[in-house]
Amino acid sequence: DSYNLRHCTPLRANFLLECLQDLDNNLRAKGSRLFVVQGDPIQNLPRLWKDWDVDFMTYDQDETGEQYASELDVA
Repeated sequence: DSYNLRHCTPLRANFLLECLQDLDNNLRAKGSRLFVVQGDPIQNLPRLWKDWDVDFMTYDQDETGEQYASELDVA
């Protein structure tokens, strides 16, 4: 429920799920895939990094999070 699918309209939830399916299909076409993991990232990520032999990672902070978008919708 990280993206609050239970709290958005059915059309938005369906759109988000279709986007994830499309992303996974595109990644699979390139020999990869999308992994979705639920739980505490502090516990899960180190375990997954070890399982997948990850030795380098980059990230970017999302400046337009769902909470911000929800506040704009109400305004």
